[in-house]
Amino acid sequence: LAMEYVEGATLEKNIENLLDGKQWKGIEGKNRTQMLRYYLGVLDIIGQLHDHGIIHRDITPANFIVRADAGLVVIDFEMAYSMFQLLPDPPFVTGTIGYVSPEQVRCELPSPSHDVYSLGALFLHMVTGLPPKNFKGKYSPAEIAEVLMEQDVNKDLASTVADCFSEQTLARPDIKTLKSAVMQVMYDLRFKQSDLSNKA
Repeated sequence: LAMEYVEGATLEKNIENLLDGKQWKGIEGKNRTQMLRYYLGVLDIIGQLHDHGIIHRDITPANFIVRADAGLVVIDFEMAYSMFQLLPDPPFVTGTIGYVSPEQVRCELPSPSHDVYSLGALFLHMVTGLPPKNFKGKYSPAEIAEVLMEQDVNKDLASTVADCFSEQTLARPDIKTLKSAVMQVMYDLRFKQSDLSNKA
């Protein structure tokens, strides 16, 4: 497998810079918007992988590079699984604690819903600045929604992200649903910023 050399900082570092020691509730609208742009970029990449039958299985902010043009590049396909070729057989079972789905830990056949779990964990990290392992096994999806809403995350987006952690894989949202919820929040943020500019 030949991979392109890409210069840039990890998404993890960019999240750290945008939060600047704070959490979602404490950062400016422009930083929230940039964070959501990054998240949409991740959703686009993972969605394309799924369209080609690839489950990434190790979605963490350390496994994305942000290029100089703010575009994202995914790295580290060591854990990836091909749904078309059913390889590797058996699938690798390791992963990053807090991001890895319970099904992956149990060595179940990989599916897109396993990556969706990790996408929920990534958003939780973006909002709180905390590693998802701090929440794993301690919070129900409803409690995770409360954590997100306490950080001033829109109720619909908070609920959609919280559903990523459902024990029932069929109850987890698909990537299209996640994108729709994120884009609505971005629209609301742009409207608020425009309104503030007009009042200034």
